[in-house]
Amino acid sequence: MTLTQASLATGALNIYLDRTDGWSNGRYKIITLASGAGGPNEALWNESNVVVHGKGAAVGASFSDLVWEGSSLYYVVNRMEWDGEETGGVWDSSQQKDGVDVYFGNAGSGTVMVVGNVSPSLIVVDNSVDDDYVFVSDESGGKITGDASLVKSGAGCLALDMENDYSGSTLLQEGELRVRHVAALGNTSDLTTVKGSFLVIEAPGEVTLAGRADIGSQVKVETHSTLFVQEGEYYAEKSEINGRLVIQEGVDASGAGELKGNGVVEVLDSSARFSNISEFAGNLRVLGDAASLSVTEGTYATDGRISISGGMLDMHNSNLILEHGGMMTLESATLKAKNIVVEQGAELVLSETMSEYTLNRYAQSVGMEYNTVVGGVVESGSLTLMPGSYYVAAGTHLCLNGGRLILPGHTEAEQKVILTLESDVEYGYDDKVWLFSGVEMVEFEEEALTIDTLSGQVLTLCAADYFGGPWINEQTLLIYDALGTNVYLQHVGNAVPEPRSSILALLGLATICLRKKRA
Repeated sequence: MTLTQASLATGALNIYLDRTDGWSNGRYKIITLASGAGGPNEALWNESNVVVHGKGAAVGASFSDLVWEGSSLYYVVNRMEWDGEETGGVWDSSQQKDGVDVYFGNAGSGTVMVVGNVSPSLIVVDNSVDDDYVFVSDESGGKITGDASLVKSGAGCLALDMENDYSGSTLLQEGELRVRHVAALGNTSDLTTVKGSFLVIEAPGEVTLAGRADIGSQVKVETHSTLFVQEGEYYAEKSEINGRLVIQEGVDASGAGELKGNGVVEVLDSSARFSNISEFAGNLRVLGDAASLSVTEGTYATDGRISISGGMLDMHNSNLILEHGGMMTLESATLKAKNIVVEQGAELVLSETMSEYTLNRYAQSVGMEYNTVVGGVVESGSLTLMPGSYYVAAGTHLCLNGGRLILPGHTEAEQKVILTLESDVEYGYDDKVWLFSGVEMVEFEEEALTIDTLSGQVLTLCAADYFGGPWINEQTLLIYDALGTNVYLQHVGNAVPEPRSSILALLGLATICLRKKRA
């Protein structure tokens, strides 16, 4: 094509090239500027305002360049050295000029070995299913560097199994991007994934996204892998976490989608909302006063570990079931759930949380009101403690905020709720240990008896009929104070606890000696 000055309008000249899969290595003349039209060194028509679109594709994968010679513009194609269309090729930095575009199409898919440091301007991987690419480095540690950007399009897969330190953006438009090295995404300024794509983290170790991450795809974190998200938005359609996902401070994960898998999800001084976690069998950790993990709907039944410290687990429209072997630990935290069930062999641990101080005499000495709540709260329609479950109270009681409490009433030791009180003080004979408060209704299964707070009754039962443990004996009373909406233990001083620490061992020994002295 030859252009004269008369045929050129002012402004930039845009030339659009079709896919050049059939082009081999060589130099291809694109345009020649006629005499007087302005050559490469003249102001109007040169490489700065002649733009060629679609450059890059030759047989398999290639890099390309535009070269002016005199008044002619050449398109130079350097095809990569391939061992075959299915076996891969070599990307040699010595054969490529820095700052140009590189295109990977369907032909020539396979393993791409990067030799030396390659610094393209743009890397486009546009491949179909079954035409997957795997980028690896050679023995010298070749990598993608510079200010390169990476774009993944097409329904196929790209796996990055190498260390990189490029600083441009990474865009996952279509298909699947597999991260197999903890530094595969380099120093990328941001990572953007689009709905319908798949981001898979399978690097053995911790992958920290260096910049902003706007994740809107499906995310999968494999076993032995960790994904740290520390800036941006996490709007995954679905997250399958078999390894570990850490959402750190400053990340907006208010639309994190459905959660599946059996790994660990941590929310650190941030906020995350999942639509449903009923298929998640792993562990949840919510840490920090500003941390919050909420679930929109569904029933979450788990034998995993739930740890809430200083933050909130909000499942107010969902049911929470701790199955055999499961444990939930709350420390200065808030728990909201539609219903909470602690099944046989599960454990509910409250540690200095959601309560007034345990001893009534201490509460009076500091001028606290009866039933004052110092820590967080639990909002639940009901709490069911199944026979054989564990209830561990460390200087605290559980406030149900008007919910319903269901206690089993079986006489067999193994069919009781195992109650463990962890404290560094000695309980006196008349001290009240608050177990539950804010209770609107209590059901004692042994007598099939339901008590409503409006009746104004005070019911005194033998605690040993409902609870087992070293703190409980036949003289320990379980009292439901309907007027105060409290369930508490009294006469706990009659029971010598089984030592759980050196402090408790000394207390137990002192109690025994005191009894012998009185006798």
